[in-house]
Amino acid sequence: MKNVKLKKIRLLNFKGVRNLEIDFNDEITSIYGKNASGKTTIFDAFTWLLFGKNSDDKAKFNIKTLDAQGNVIERLPHEVSAVLEVDGKELQLCRRLKEKWTKKRGCTVEEFTGNEEERLYNDVPMSVKEWQEKINAICSEDIFRMITNPLYFPTMRWDKQREALIKMAGDVSVDEIVAHDPQTFGALIDQLNGKTLEEYKREILAKKKRIKEEVDTIPSRIDERRRDIVTTYDFALLEAQLHYKEKKAEEITEQLNDARKLMFADADKDKVSEERRRLKADVDMRKMEIEKSVSESYSALMSRYIKTKTQIAETESKIQYLNMQNDIVGRQLVTARAKRGELLAKYKELKSLTLEFNDTNFVCPTCGRPLEADQIEQKQQEMIMNFNRNKAEQLERNIEQGKAVKAEIEKYEQTLSDYAEQLDNLNADLAKWKEDIPAEPQPLSREEVTKIIIKDERYLMYCKRLQDYDKAHTESESTDNGLQAKVDELSRTHKELMDKISEIKTQLSIKDANESNERRIKELETELRNASDELTRLEGIEFTIKEFTEARINLIEEHINSLFQLVRFKMFETQINGGEVETCKATVNGVPFEDLNSAMRINAGLDIINAICKTLQTTAPIFCDNSESVNQLIVTQSQIIRLVVSEDETLRIA
Repeated sequence: MKNVKLKKIRLLNFKGVRNLEIDFNDEITSIYGKNASGKTTIFDAFTWLLFGKNSDDKAKFNIKTLDAQGNVIERLPHEVSAVLEVDGKELQLCRRLKEKWTKKRGCTVEEFTGNEEERLYNDVPMSVKEWQEKINAICSEDIFRMITNPLYFPTMRWDKQREALIKMAGDVSVDEIVAHDPQTFGALIDQLNGKTLEEYKREILAKKKRIKEEVDTIPSRIDERRRDIVTTYDFALLEAQLHYKEKKAEEITEQLNDARKLMFADADKDKVSEERRRLKADVDMRKMEIEKSVSESYSALMSRYIKTKTQIAETESKIQYLNMQNDIVGRQLVTARAKRGELLAKYKELKSLTLEFNDTNFVCPTCGRPLEADQIEQKQQEMIMNFNRNKAEQLERNIEQGKAVKAEIEKYEQTLSDYAEQLDNLNADLAKWKEDIPAEPQPLSREEVTKIIIKDERYLMYCKRLQDYDKAHTESESTDNGLQAKVDELSRTHKELMDKISEIKTQLSIKDANESNERRIKELETELRNASDELTRLEGIEFTIKEFTEARINLIEEHINSLFQLVRFKMFETQINGGEVETCKATVNGVPFEDLNSAMRINAGLDIINAICKTLQTTAPIFCDNSESVNQLIVTQSQIIRLVVSEDETLRIA
């Protein structure tokens, strides 16, 4: 181990100290004096000598001596020199600051033109680079500051502290973590395939998000397909009717063709005037218009009826789905509340824990004799510190878990509130649809349509015109009225059949749509099962990653905290969402460093310095400012220089 000790230091015109020389003891040297009497100046002088900076790591600070008005006293030499002992070998260091005064040509008065430094290593002048190399060979500036000032390391940036601690303790290897659960953690490592754990975790989260979106949307898509399935018709009966009517239409078409051939076999027999055909066409056209209007009216009523029934079915399906989700979240809320109750009970139990001593605690494990009084006191202090530390750690974990569970409860309660609002709206919509649904319309019979036709004024007017024409134009050569009547009847029957065939085909087209919907529903149900299975698998991997991370966290903290006696470092912090983020916080018995009293902060800093020195195998003088606040400094291998506030007007060395 490299041991660096300060044997002697001399200040000349440094920050108001005109001339001061101090010899230091090998173990502890105490420097007493009132505030602003120059105690911290000694530490500043030592760091300026080595690194050109004060003890606060500032390169720009005034080292020159000032007069009563605060002006720099000119032309004074400024110097700090010291004798160090490095592994038993003494060496002399000196740094001087001199003012440069030059007389310009033609002037009789010298002017100040700047400062220049001189550095001497064992009386040998050194350049800046040579000096830095020599000092770094003793101890680098970063390490020196960490092991000479108890308050320096805990006030560094947390990431710098963390980096230094991991270098000291060494990071945790994957094999160490896997050893905690070889089967589970080993399988996890095999799945990484060259990815980092963080990259794999982000991959799992992305897959979970995508699959969860599928799981959330598939039920509504299934419901939508089910609502599209029409069950109003008997498709087997419709297919039988279609086959019968198509065959019947073919027969009538043949009969109609035969009759028309007879009617137009001899062109001379066609004595029907063009005017009569026009009048007859008006009658037929008006009849078709009335039939179309009746059909469209029925279709509109049926469309409204089906649409309303569809809205009712859709709303009822949504209500059923929300009620199911409401039950699931309700059970989750009950579980979370029970867990929070357990945590509260555990918290009260932990708070009430007290340390009780018994005689067996204070017996020598080797010889069985009771310990001496001072040994008992020391043993009690150790037990109290360990008990308080463990209790604080357990309370902290309990509080963090309680916060996480509270956040879950609030989330579940908000979800239930949202479900309740949605259910109220859906039930209101359902009541409205049920109130507005019309009676199921029934198609009019042929007799009812005929009654509507014969009541139409325009139809009656066309019929009367045709009748009047027939009365006024009695043809001498009679046409085959019986044949014409037969053609008319066959035409009417054929048209009715074709209309019915078209209607049946329209209804049968729904069957194909139903079959397509059924196939798609089966596909969606398969997708839902597969997605749910995959989601369960990914959640299992996510849980394993969390356990792996927690095992790594515990190992890292164990490795690091094993280096210290008093101090414990918290290297990770649990967020509300359960994630772990890196941090670095020094604590003593669960109390953060910044909340410790002055004495405990100094001893905590010394504990950290001891660990750093042991790891780096290097010691250097420790300057303990405000040492009057500490009754007992912890034991250290380093040389201690206590800076103590007292009533002494001038510095007193002891």
